[in-house]
Order: sequence, then structure tokens, then C-alpha cells
Amino acid sequence: MINDYSLSGASLQRVDTIKDLGVTFDSKLKLNKHVDIKVNVAYQNLGIIKRNFTHLTPDCFILLLSHIKYGNSVWNTQYIENYKKLEKVQMRATKLIYELKGLPYRQRLERLKLPTLKYRRIRGAMIEIYKMLTGIYDRDSCIEFKFVTYPGTHTRGNKFKIYQDYVHYNLRKYFFANRVIRTWNSSPDSVIEANSVTRFKNRIDKYWNNFEFKYNWKADPTGPEALAKVF
Repeated sequence: MINDYSLSGASLQRVDTIKDLGVTFDSKLKLNKHVDIKVNVAYQNLGIIKRNFTHLTPDCFILLLSHIKYGNSVWNTQYIENYKKLEKVQMRATKLIYELKGLPYRQRLERLKLPTLKYRRIRGAMIEIYKMLTGIYDRDSCIEFKFVTYPGTHTRGNKFKIYQDYVHYNLRKYFFANRVIRTWNSSPDSVIEANSVTRFKNRIDKYWNNFEFKYNWKADPTGPEALAKVF
């Protein structure tokens, strides 16, 4: 049964999608449409770059992919097909560099020192949590996290772990407040206790520098494969 809603006597129009602050949501709060829109725009930009430049430099990637990163803490997808769509944009772009064209995608990224788009989205989410927890954002406007502290010694990760409620449904499981907790909790004190955003960025980059998921978009940043190459 579909209910009709009104506001101040005016009937509210029912729509399949809506755009809010640059992010497109559908009626089920899925982000598939948003991902498709961003990927299509990226390919259009890639076509323009390909037609107008004889040589693609790493700086071009910043212009090409900037709109894909916008608001990604909100729309970051849990669906593997969307991951593939997003990553294929960078896969195709890196092939435009002539001397790297014949190399596998991972080797192209390593040569360019260019992390996967998945890595960048996870990094961005970590920075957002840091800002929320350290008061850089207005606390009254932020998600309220609960800490789990360990007196004395504590398990792997840091002593400022965030408590995660049990979630029954995948839709809520992959909301920002839930999906980033594992990554935050698995990070060491040396990263979490940074006293500025700049230092936090530098420390998380240094800590993740040898992680498998930096250049392998299929790897889990908190799984055993992620830790296989650490130091």
C-alpha cells in the first residue's frame, strides 16, 4: 500500500529519485543512480582529455576524478558492481599513459603512486570520523559515537575503539556510521592520537603505505590480506 503525504495542506509529489546537496538518492536510499551519473560524467571528461591532450599527466587524474570523490562519505557504495564501475574509470584513464598502457592495472597504479578509488573513499571516511571525534565539526550536528575503552593493555588497534551496535539489515549496516568503524578500530594509537588533521592524514598514509588494499581494490582494509604486507 502506497500512502499519500501532504505538508501544510499541499500534496507531496512522489518521485523515484531526488538530488540533495549533489548526491542522488532513490526511493530505497540506494546510491546506484548516483554512481551511474558520476561514472558517465567521468567518461565524458575522459573523452575530452583524450581528444585534447597528447600526453596524460598524473595531475589530469585530479581533474578527472574530483567530482567522483565529492560527498563520497555519504554515498560510498557496498555493492561490488558499483565498485567495479567506479574503478573502471581510473583503469581506463591510466591506460592513456603510453608507457604504462601494456602493464596490469595494479602496476600502473604503483608506477604512478596512485591509490585505488576505493582506498581514497576509505581514507576520506577516516578523516571525517577524525574531524567528528576531535571537535573540528560542531558536535551537535555530528553522529554521536560511543567509545569502548580498555584500561591498561588492549587488543590490536587503538585504545579509543568505537562501539558498534548489532545491525540486522544491510542497508543500515553500510551507512557511514557503521561501515567505517572496523577500519577506525583496527588503526593503531600512533594514527588515532594525531593532534591535527594534517598529521592524521600523514600518519594514516604512512601506516597504510604497504597495505595490500592501497593498489588492490578487491582487498579488505581490515582483513588478513590487508595486513600481509605491513612493514
